[in-house]
Amino acid sequence: MSARSNILRAAIVVFLATGTAHADKLPRSVDGLYCWQSLDDNRVHYMRIDENAPCAGSGNSAYIDGIHYANGRGIECKFVKVKKILKTVYQVRNRCTDPIRGPKRFFTEFKLELLSYGDFQITYNED
Repeated sequence: MSARSNILRAAIVVFLATGTAHADKLPRSVDGLYCWQSLDDNRVHYMRIDENAPCAGSGNSAYIDGIHYANGRGIECKFVKVKKILKTVYQVRNRCTDPIRGPKRFFTEFKLELLSYGDFQITYNED
């Protein structure tokens, strides 16, 4: 093997090793319990709540942590890719399961925009 190919291989290994280490993450401030409300076919508003809120535990509740989403309807998603695209906007790709429909597995992708008061809004990508 030539010295040039060894350098190229080493550069590839370093790139692959550090590429995943520098992946963006949602800020910890997003972690918590929410009620959600559809705004239209592509947008959903999430309002931060506590466990005593009227929607807590209902189908319109959701819990989010740094790597996971679960709603009151039983759908669970793992954030498989998060990319910060603006100061308060993230592109998020999820791998989800819906136990009510099967269990059905599917992917979703949306933009998550941080709003005031700990709320956020997601906008699903149009197909």
